[in-house]
Amino acid sequence: MITGTGGAGGHSENEISIAASPQKVFEALTTPDLALRWLPPPPMTCEMHAFDARPGGAIHYVLTMPPERADEAKTPAGDVCRGRFVEVEPPSRLVEVFTFDGDDPGLRGEMEVEITLEETTFGTRLRAVCRNIPPAIDPVANRHGWDHSLHQLRELVEG
Repeated sequence: MITGTGGAGGHSENEISIAASPQKVFEALTTPDLALRWLPPPPMTCEMHAFDARPGGAIHYVLTMPPERADEAKTPAGDVCRGRFVEVEPPSRLVEVFTFDGDDPGLRGEMEVEITLEETTFGTRLRAVCRNIPPAIDPVANRHGWDHSLHQLRELVEG
């Protein structure tokens, strides 16, 4: 089950139940090759430049739309995300912060993503909270993108 809310103030929340252990889900969240398989929401692709899942470790990736939908990207180069892991607490919690490249003042600021994993009788409940979403990014669209990514994560770890 996935639930989500998009709200004013640059905030979105998603929750999903995954029939796998928190350890297995955490591994998929923190392993670069696995992140490439679940992170980009369709129809985007992802090019990973840095993904060092330890406190202070760098994150740098580019999400790219296919040519026929390139006008939906935040910059001509795609959605360029740079950041770092702030907290890494296996297998229960991750906190990451990101900035987005581009000249649009609406993309400025540092967005925080907090992911918590809770062991349940069926596996894991994952909750992703995005805070301080830049004004140029619609919180509802952000939530929908996370919905897609979390479905892919669930398929990856349950498969």
